[in-house]
Amino acid sequence: MDEGSLVDESLRLTSESDVDDLANILGTTYPKIKYLYYTKRVAGHYSTFYIPKKGGGKREILAPDNQLKVLQKRLARQLSFLYKPSPRATAFLSNSSIVRNASFHTRKNFVFNIDLKDFFPSITFARVRAMLISQPYNLTPETATVIAHLATVDGKLPQGSPCSPVISNMICASLDTQLRTLAKKHKASYTRYADDITFSFYVPAQYLPEDIVVLGVNDGGKTHHVVSVGVVLSEIVSKKGFTINPKKVRLQRRDEKQVVTGLIVNQKVNTDRRYIRTTSAMIHSLSTLGVDNANLIYKTKSPDSSAELSGHVFGRLLFIHQVKGVDSPVYRRLAMKFNQLETPYKLPLAKFVEVLDDAGMKHNQLNIRRCWVIESEKWSTQATGFMLENNIMITCAHAFNYKLRSGIDSDVEYGNAHDCDEVWFDDCIVYRVNDRTKKYTAKALFLDKHRDLAVVSIDQVDEKFEFFRLEETLQVAIDDKVSVLGFPNFKVGSTDVCRFWAAVNGKYVRSTIECGSVDKVLYSGNSGGPLLNSNQHVVGVVRRGAAGDPEGTNEFVCASEVVKVLKDFQTTLVVV
Repeated sequence: MDEGSLVDESLRLTSESDVDDLANILGTTYPKIKYLYYTKRVAGHYSTFYIPKKGGGKREILAPDNQLKVLQKRLARQLSFLYKPSPRATAFLSNSSIVRNASFHTRKNFVFNIDLKDFFPSITFARVRAMLISQPYNLTPETATVIAHLATVDGKLPQGSPCSPVISNMICASLDTQLRTLAKKHKASYTRYADDITFSFYVPAQYLPEDIVVLGVNDGGKTHHVVSVGVVLSEIVSKKGFTINPKKVRLQRRDEKQVVTGLIVNQKVNTDRRYIRTTSAMIHSLSTLGVDNANLIYKTKSPDSSAELSGHVFGRLLFIHQVKGVDSPVYRRLAMKFNQLETPYKLPLAKFVEVLDDAGMKHNQLNIRRCWVIESEKWSTQATGFMLENNIMITCAHAFNYKLRSGIDSDVEYGNAHDCDEVWFDDCIVYRVNDRTKKYTAKALFLDKHRDLAVVSIDQVDEKFEFFRLEETLQVAIDDKVSVLGFPNFKVGSTDVCRFWAAVNGKYVRSTIECGSVDKVLYSGNSGGPLLNSNQHVVGVVRRGAAGDPEGTNEFVCASEVVKVLKDFQTTLVVV
């Protein structure tokens, strides 16, 4: 059985579904399901690992093998059709997140948090089965029993199973109803994110409802620094089969840092400044030590971590993106720095209008190492190239074309070119202007003369070169500001890449090729150079300039055409 096996998507689990119907819905047979938990113990289908908790200690994760995981994913989908989410149950839902959960508690006088102890393990086989048999689900006892067997291990709901989240929400449905009613009674806000329960209040301390939270006594007066759970709240949680963790009961006043599911909610939903600073420091380590070295050091210090430092930072930045949004200056600053690193990860960035103030201007030293001079000594040609991932260099195809000049070139040997007006070649020399001592022989592996693009590879080198990223989401548009990089009027002593800002003043299709033009003059040496947007991603390749031609066009080929050329190039490799 695998995830790709045929399943009838129209089938639905109902109160009339028997065990054979359930098996059919899950894309298998009832005897095969029974084999999982009778012939071979379900526990044998799980592997165990541990992840550190924020407050210390480790959390046990039980990961099902592929055979059971496929069934559980399909079962989770069916159960999600049956479950009607509570308005304040915010975990494990496609349209919800910790940001939504925290948003209910902003700008409140007090925020009260409690935590349910051993949340998943406290949901037992018996509870799952009883819940499925009862209203509103009313499944047959036999079907409910099979589902409970598939969903639990050693009689408990495991953290790590695909169907544990939806089952936990189903189990907590009546708890959510009662706690929301309790909150409404006392004009409070209530949410539950898995095992994290939060109440928040506008009222002053003396009016906090003792049904929910009881202030402690300190030096003869009441204090919010020492609190206990109200009797009514405690009884509701207990009767629903859960236990409150006394170590995680806290009441936060407005003049303190109020935290809900790890987010600050005093004024608006926000990330902790310490989280931002730590993430920034991690990016700095990756940048100064190098990605490989930083990953190695991180692995040494955190041997239990399953991710490298670069992957860990990528996850942290996605979290900041989720909380602050793609337009946040803080997120943009960190994401820009991270995207400059040589990692397989790429963070989303929005189109940025205020280009002149953009941090991207500070990355010119990196751009110098990503841009290359392409020369042919034999044909006296020069162009610009730029590196992409995996040491793939892009330039214009016409960089490998030499126009014969009548009379002047008549004595030169051109092989089979004597009947032509031009010569196409594929060998060249490439180097970077800030390190001219390292010159490499290279070859044009793929020439797309129609698109005027070439794929170039450096011969027999083990070195990994710095690379640009192609823009994949934001199409270049008229009035966009772009920076043009290249080597126009190239001088022997130059050690820098020429870079200037321009505005896109045209966007069109020429002979089926997506092209554009800019409002600044491009010179022949610019050919093959990249156009970068304010996110420092390549949006085009310089094709031709209007230098010396008042009616000429300062044209570039859009990055979408580079993507097509790379696909065509990969196809030729497969064919060979």
